[in-house]
Amino acid sequence: MLLAVDVGNSRVKLAWFEAGRLRAHANQTAHTAPGVGLVCPSGCRLDLPAGGTAYLSSVYPPAAHAWLDHLLEQGWRVRWAGVDFPSPLPLDYDPPEALGTDRWLGALAATRLVGGPVLSVDCGTATTLNVVDAAGVFRGGAIACGLGTSRDALAKQASALPALELSLPAHALGRTTDAGLASGLILGHAALIAGLADQLRAEVGQPDCPTVATGGWSGLLAQARPGLFDQVEPDLVLWGLHQVFMEERR
Repeated sequence: MLLAVDVGNSRVKLAWFEAGRLRAHANQTAHTAPGVGLVCPSGCRLDLPAGGTAYLSSVYPPAAHAWLDHLLEQGWRVRWAGVDFPSPLPLDYDPPEALGTDRWLGALAATRLVGGPVLSVDCGTATTLNVVDAAGVFRGGAIACGLGTSRDALAKQASALPALELSLPAHALGRTTDAGLASGLILGHAALIAGLADQLRAEVGQPDCPTVATGGWSGLLAQARPGLFDQVEPDLVLWGLHQVFMEERR
């Protein structure tokens, strides 16, 4: 069995894999003690089992080190992406070690899922678009402010605008402040992704490159612009960790 742990800026996601299948997953905020308040998608509380093999990815070092210490104390054998194992994908990136492990793990999982070329999009605290070409080489991509982060920054900088609870707008033409915000933030963010995706495809000469999306905002953005993503996989980075685990065992 494998425990995959993805430590993001906002949340920590965990998944238990056995015999090539995802058996259970849970999450907690990145700013609470490891293992405290783990909840499954249905809202039930989960306890972290003791011992086994864990693969860890992180873009938030303070929480990652806390999780590493916690897992080691609980008897887990931990391998850390980018520290204990490199990307299986060749990285056309300068310098390669500056690339976030969440980006290449998501791109790896997307490549193994649909083949190359592929464009993986992570819609989290940041929105990242990541291109893998037909030869299986990670070619780079784009980084933008995430949807929720944009909402929060706008509310902080513009005192007359609220920190809106984001939900799908009925129209682009907003006739209230809240409706206008929903339109600009959600439909505007979907348009940003669509435009960047088209330009990235053109620059690598892959106009039909499919898109696989992940991250907490991916479902809402998929609803906002039908056809924006070819596939949505909420646990793409966790599947990337599982993919590395499986390939290392061969």
